[in-house]
Amino acid sequence: MAENKNDIAWKKLFNELKILNAIQKTGSFKISSKQINQHRESRLMTKFNHTTNLPKLFSDNDLSILPISRGEYLIGPFEAYTKLEYQKSLKPKIVNFPKNIQSIDFSNIYSEAAALNCSFVTGIINEIAGEICLPTLSGRMSTSEFDYSIKNKTTSKNFNISVSDSQCEIDGGYECKSSLIIIEAKNYLVDNFLIRQLYYPYRLWENRVKKPVIPVFLTYSNNIFSFFYLRI
Repeated sequence: MAENKNDIAWKKLFNELKILNAIQKTGSFKISSKQINQHRESRLMTKFNHTTNLPKLFSDNDLSILPISRGEYLIGPFEAYTKLEYQKSLKPKIVNFPKNIQSIDFSNIYSEAAALNCSFVTGIINEIAGEICLPTLSGRMSTSEFDYSIKNKTTSKNFNISVSDSQCEIDGGYECKSSLIIIEAKNYLVDNFLIRQLYYPYRLWENRVKKPVIPVFLTYSNNIFSFFYLRI
């Protein structure tokens, strides 16, 4: 398989900064956006939502990259992705689209935002919540500060990570009487996803609201909405 631009840029960084040697010695390597930008724009070099998106050097060495601040990242053999299993035995429940809604074309759900809007106006989100919810959150925000542990796949031990004002993004947040539901949405089927996409928003909002925060992963494909609860 031919190398893409990310593969080429990361190969240069790994060679220049001796990243693999550092990881073997300490278990991780801290890298800044400034260092990454010398070869390619960091926003294109650090967002890998699924394992299939990882650069070849990361895949070959079982590595992932996690943000720890606005301009810093940590590279290591972290168990940063979780698998998704679709229950083929479950039959989809048919829902009716409201006749009075004209600004959403339910036959053309072309984006994550459209999938979320459609699932809300049809009452699907209220149904999975078991109560009435209202859309209250979306967009980019700062995580503030928190610490967490993640499994090191090489040692099978927990590795401690400190996060300070990293950026996170919420596709949709829905507040109910008893909980706050945070949803990460994809308008395609996936085998796995980067846990950080839900975990960082979860850590941010669990300290801001008194009610439980429930992380949910949503996929939309072939006219079917599939919801997965992330247990934290």
